[in-house]
Amino acid sequence: MLSLTETANLSVLYAQSHRHYHNIAHIQNCLSELEAYKKSELKLEHTPAELDCIEKAIWYHDAIYNPYSSENEYNSAQLFLAEHGRTEETLWVAKTISTTAEHTRTLVGLLAVAQQQESTPWARIAAVVMDIDLASLGAPWDEFSENTRLIRKEYHRTSDSQFIAGRIAFMQTMLQRFKATGVLYYTPHFKKRYEGQAIKNMENAIKRNETRPHFGYLPRTFP
Repeated sequence: MLSLTETANLSVLYAQSHRHYHNIAHIQNCLSELEAYKKSELKLEHTPAELDCIEKAIWYHDAIYNPYSSENEYNSAQLFLAEHGRTEETLWVAKTISTTAEHTRTLVGLLAVAQQQESTPWARIAAVVMDIDLASLGAPWDEFSENTRLIRKEYHRTSDSQFIAGRIAFMQTMLQRFKATGVLYYTPHFKKRYEGQAIKNMENAIKRNETRPHFGYLPRTFP
């Protein structure tokens, strides 16, 4: 668990003016998803230490955020290590934070979780954090669309056509990964709760933007 001082300092970062989606509301939503997960009959078997690592990774995963940088997750992980030092558990957290940059990749270690095979503590931690980070893909369509609008505001230097092309490519890659592996969400809880709606949302968004390419609509690599 983080101290009140630490969460206050992080809240200052999440209140930066260039954030419209990747702000404290996103973190609060992620923490709410974690609480629901803890109560789920489908949750994985976790030690208390693993659950603590999940919470810390949620708080830090977007701590450093520049929509035009490819090093946000790495820098956020380094910020966490600077605050907490290097132990086995803090390295699990840092690796998880860095892994949130790789939603479009098929991550072999996390597939073991999805296939209910033996997995490492880090894989269980990362699987939950990755799923929580993508939970908004499975939101009701109106909420999904509003999230997209907020993310679009963060890319103020990007043209509509560039934004749309990047978002279509992301969603197509996610859908291709699902077709190839059967995995969009790694954990049973999030798979049951969000996978069907997430697939519908992405297919619908791609269709709408391919037929109406002037409409700047699609999301960044969530989040």
